[in-house]
Amino acid sequence: MTVVACIGLGQMGLGIATRLLSAGHEVSVYDPAAGSADALSTMGAVHASNPRDACTDAEAILAVVRDDHVSRAVWLGDDGVLAADLGDRALALECSTLSYGWVMAWAKEMQQHGLRPIDCTVTGMPDATVAGALVLNVGAAADDLEIASPLLNDIAEVIFHLGPTGSGTAYKLTANLLASVQLVGVAESLAVAEGLGLDLDRVIQALAKDPAASRLATDNLRRMADDHHDRDLTFPVSLRRKDTAYGLALAQQAGINVPFATAALAALDKLKERGWDDLNESKIFDLFRRHEP
Repeated sequence: MTVVACIGLGQMGLGIATRLLSAGHEVSVYDPAAGSADALSTMGAVHASNPRDACTDAEAILAVVRDDHVSRAVWLGDDGVLAADLGDRALALECSTLSYGWVMAWAKEMQQHGLRPIDCTVTGMPDATVAGALVLNVGAAADDLEIASPLLNDIAEVIFHLGPTGSGTAYKLTANLLASVQLVGVAESLAVAEGLGLDLDRVIQALAKDPAASRLATDNLRRMADDHHDRDLTFPVSLRRKDTAYGLALAQQAGINVPFATAALAALDKLKERGWDDLNESKIFDLFRRHEP
């Protein structure tokens, strides 16, 4: 059993905390968005009013939060993780999708305070968290990962060690650029099919079997065709836009030209301008069916 503090109880964080409790770990939780987590209380989780209290005596701190701003606050704030009485060489696990620059600064802060920093970005849908079936993309020193592995194996079925700290984030941002380009391509293609008068139900059935299809494509095609952008939210425009912007910044830092990802961000910016940030990312279909440039 490990004493774990879980910071952030969105869809992914809530599922991870639930899984850790089911696996027999002692879990304390804090949610910066003050979300409901009553089910965790019935399972034995201890709720804290701030990250510092959640992390007192924790052997591992695992964060899944929205962006750089929230991450800085929960780790470095006056009542943040580093203000807690932490055990020597506790694991600091940052599972959020954040900017590469902040993750490297975060890792340095953790090391200076005697913690073991591991960025382990998450791949998988919320239901995979409760099942312990996530894929983790890890950046860590080899000895730190060895110590963290028993805990990580309780929440993941696959762990990819991409390299030293920061590598998990670099990979995740790269993969998310691909996802953003695919999202725009799916919306554009479906809009063309609709404009040509094809039956969208048949198009969706055909595309689902096409080699060009991806998991992201098939997950969004039906939402696009049915205009179900505000139901059973899985990935909002705001998060897709944030991830794309972080990825573009990293590409620019590396001096790499990414015109397709740049176009994807421009499309997501249009959704933000229209106040559609909180809708599912499938809403991007409306940009193309409305024949906007």
